[in-house]
Amino acid sequence: MFIGLWFIWTERNLIREEGRRCPAEAMARAIKIYTAELDETVQTHQRTQVQREARWARPPEGYLKLNCDASFIPEKKCGG
Repeated sequence: MFIGLWFIWTERNLIREEGRRCPAEAMARAIKIYTAELDETVQTHQRTQVQREARWARPPEGYLKLNCDASFIPEKKCGG
């Protein structure tokens, strides 16, 4: 909503100060592009925050942390 209002205010100033008018389709496209870029920036920032929170941390003293990981391919047989 604020982005739309900002574009309308900018358009008002353009008409008042320079006597020029931007086509409504161009303004709508600009609002859509600007909003998408802002949304992408916010999502990137949120992903960065999640990645920071998911970092490995040493377990407290007196605890032992064991990690194990496994995978297999059902089509392959052992030794073959």
